[in-house]
Amino acid sequence: PEIQTISAKSEDYVNEIHTCKTYGDGTDDLRDDEFGRGFILVAPGGSTNYPLKRATRWLRHNETAGTMHEALHGLMPDGFEVSRRGPFARESYEWDIILPKSATFGGQTLRVVENGGGRVRLEGTNASVNCTLSQTGTQKINGHFKLTFNQNGFEESTSPIRHNSTNEEIEAALESLEMIHDVIVNSNSLDTNNTGSGAYQWHVTFNSLRNAGNLPLLKTDFASPDAKLSGTGSRIEIIETRMGVSMDVLKFTIPWNSDDFSISLNGIEGQVLP
Repeated sequence: PEIQTISAKSEDYVNEIHTCKTYGDGTDDLRDDEFGRGFILVAPGGSTNYPLKRATRWLRHNETAGTMHEALHGLMPDGFEVSRRGPFARESYEWDIILPKSATFGGQTLRVVENGGGRVRLEGTNASVNCTLSQTGTQKINGHFKLTFNQNGFEESTSPIRHNSTNEEIEAALESLEMIHDVIVNSNSLDTNNTGSGAYQWHVTFNSLRNAGNLPLLKTDFASPDAKLSGTGSRIEIIETRMGVSMDVLKFTIPWNSDDFSISLNGIEGQVLP
């Protein structure tokens, strides 16, 4: 029988990560100025011009993960985390600011105040600090889609189907169409890295003689008002996993009052049957 595979795909569901690094390329180690001032960071949506907006306090060149978290509290989404790496050469460090899943600054990242009284005060040859968006956060798949079956010029569509439907729900949706009879559905996750993306696929076996042979590929709609998917890279893809092959099906009608009968096919007659 024909098997078609419906895949609800999306990108891995990952946290957004902003990385800030201090640098120095001379022979002397990085250090703060005599007043313990190193640099100031401004969160996305803030201003690096005076008056500073959404800015941290003065940060030291060797802030711990805990003190960096404290300095960013109220500027980052609730649930963010901070990790620190280092020290590296010249007493430089790196901090990863990790946002909770689904949180994103839409491509923006933290900035360093470079001018005015809040300019970088790190000391050491060519001392500097910068921040980059090292990993963009993604959104997991959500929403609905519809399936359409087209055969012999007739077309039918299902009601909206949830992105995380069970095998039984996919079966019921397809068998609600007049032209589809008796499907069997098996499924598996496409979230191979276990990120919680919700990516999934269903293998649909058309198990009825009425749907024997090589069937038209199911079509999908996931962009209409009543059947729309959301999530980073979310989409529905359908492929033919196994082409159906049909054989001739012969139907015999035997009069109710016959005592016995025989079947003749291509000039060859079989034995008499009671």
